[in-house]
Amino acid sequence: MSEQTAYVVKDKTLTLTGDLTVHAISKLFKNNPWIAEQKIEEIDCSLVTSADSSCLALILFLQAKAGHKVKVTSLPEDMSGLIDLYELKPFLSA
Repeated sequence: MSEQTAYVVKDKTLTLTGDLTVHAISKLFKNNPWIAEQKIEEIDCSLVTSADSSCLALILFLQAKAGHKVKVTSLPEDMSGLIDLYELKPFLSA
């Protein structure tokens, strides 16, 4: 069973919830293209139920738009393997 993906931007923190897969993230940006223009300083993933490599792509994209490391909190456990596989630890601020 998949949970709906949602987001809240408050005080430069992007809080993501639900299922962060390629389909959900694609739909998120299609329906809300302005997200990429937000001044994000932190991404809170504490309410994410599942994620794939597209979640990492989203984080890195938002970081590139910000021009600096964006603090990422509470990444799902299943993401640590992908972070190690793609050698992304130096690029992510936890």
